[in-house]
Amino acid sequence: MLGFDRMGREGRATPGPAPLARAHDGSRGVRIAWAAAPVAIVATAALLRFVNLGDRELFRDEAASWLLSSYPLGGMLDHARFEAYPPLYAVALQLWTGLFGDGEAALRTLSAIAGVATVVVVWAWGRESLGRVPACIALGLAALSVMLIEDARDARMYAIETAFATASWWLTWRLAILPPRRAPWRSLLPTASALVVVAAGELWTLAFGIPTAALQVLFAGSVAVVSVVSRRRGRAVADEGGAGDQAAAGPWWAPLPRGPVLAVAAIAVGASTFLAWLPALLAVAGNGQPFWTGRPNIDAIPQTFDRVIGVPWSATEVAQYVAWALAVAGVVGLLGLGVRRARSGVAVADEVDRDRRSRLRWLGLALLMAMTLCPIVWLYSQVRPIYDARYFGSIAPPLCLVIAAGVPAMTRLLRNRLIPAALLLVLVATMASSSLDFVRSRSGSADLDPAQETMARLVTLTRPGDVVLTNDARTYFLIDYYLHRAGGEQAYGLRVYDWSGPSQPFFYGTYLISSDRVVTPALVDRVGWAGALPDLRAGGSIWLIAVTAGNRDDMGFAPTATGQLVEESRQLVRRPGDGSGKAGQIRQLAIP
Repeated sequence: MLGFDRMGREGRATPGPAPLARAHDGSRGVRIAWAAAPVAIVATAALLRFVNLGDRELFRDEAASWLLSSYPLGGMLDHARFEAYPPLYAVALQLWTGLFGDGEAALRTLSAIAGVATVVVVWAWGRESLGRVPACIALGLAALSVMLIEDARDARMYAIETAFATASWWLTWRLAILPPRRAPWRSLLPTASALVVVAAGELWTLAFGIPTAALQVLFAGSVAVVSVVSRRRGRAVADEGGAGDQAAAGPWWAPLPRGPVLAVAAIAVGASTFLAWLPALLAVAGNGQPFWTGRPNIDAIPQTFDRVIGVPWSATEVAQYVAWALAVAGVVGLLGLGVRRARSGVAVADEVDRDRRSRLRWLGLALLMAMTLCPIVWLYSQVRPIYDARYFGSIAPPLCLVIAAGVPAMTRLLRNRLIPAALLLVLVATMASSSLDFVRSRSGSADLDPAQETMARLVTLTRPGDVVLTNDARTYFLIDYYLHRAGGEQAYGLRVYDWSGPSQPFFYGTYLISSDRVVTPALVDRVGWAGALPDLRAGGSIWLIAVTAGNRDDMGFAPTATGQLVEESRQLVRRPGDGSGKAGQIRQLAIP
């Protein structure tokens, strides 16, 4: 029905090239259909990631990405030293916008390409490890994952880090499961070289690449240790004259498990390139500044996993239970925990040989270790909160592969194809509906931060000699971007500054703004408004700007109507005037 292996009366699978499943090759038409299926699914994934990519206004974090990438390389690295994110994405975005421009769609296209690359890697990994049918299932789940779609439609580094991490896990597993002595070193070098690149990429893109690389080293090291121990046991049996593994005879040190050792070495080489940036990252981690997320409760973990499906976490959603049931079945099937035993206590022959079963067990361990990134960060966040679901895109591909493995595993365990097929249909239908709803919600000009409309109104109110003062850094990112898109400061004679009062936390991003654009109360006290705002002319006005929704949601008040930020301004401005715009909050501060 679904292309699974035909099962005999005793549960033995017919021989086939795929570890868990293979398509029926009975006709040329079926073969063509199976060949076209991955292409169609990848095309669907691309459509969900690229359609109407430029319709939505830039989010403030995306505007921060643009601002950082707009500096020359030296200035970019200077500003990035205060970021919690390594600078690879900013460098790549600068190169990208230099070629294709910095419109909303152009800024997001780099992430969209990385999102499509991720689903392709999921297909390649699934095809090599699980077989054609489970690979198509995993590919479809990854194509419809709301978490992966969301990351791929934002001008942030999350989609690129997911692509690097997924490729790194695949190549680590691929090297680790190689037979210890059969593959010559030279044949392993292309895979190892690719692993060096993607391992470095996951570190240079997001700080979460550090625990991810550590987990990958732990996985490859575990395979190496088990291989050495098994070989030494085989040698001991051979020395006793038993029927042990004769290949294990010889010096205890020869041969080393080449694949796992080379995987560890490749990750270490890739990680060594990150040592130059590690002090800056550690300085940010130890600066004592709070993160923008609070301490997560225990519900954060299942909620993060459910974001892969795109269904809000609740006790009434059937798709969540279906996904977890298939995931558990996948773990049971991969680790071999559900092997049936005959009355004599001897395991009934499975549909894969011992070598394939070993590979699948290591695959199951690799996928589980990849997903443990979420609980590991959750535990760390109980001490220093850094938990944000946007950072966990790299757990989505392993979860899709585990769920895909659960379909044939449940088929074998239940000796029934209809139940797993029905469960899979429910899950795919739910994910497809969620992904389409998400894309529709992102396909419009309305957004939380109406900065473009605010900027359009602002240019009709200002006069020569006026300046714009944003009330916090996140508003600065957006206003500066849309002023740039409208023609720049030269077109309107406006210069944008940012007000950095004592109530503005460090993590709002003031460090991304050039120091000559940051205005503080101490600076105004010392040099006056004329010195703090050199573009302010006699008789000119300061226009204090806030983007309404985002600031109200995050700060808990409307900044230009009430609150500490305005009070700080009033202490320095004698006659604050009143003014407001529908799109954003604008307050004219008249200077005598």
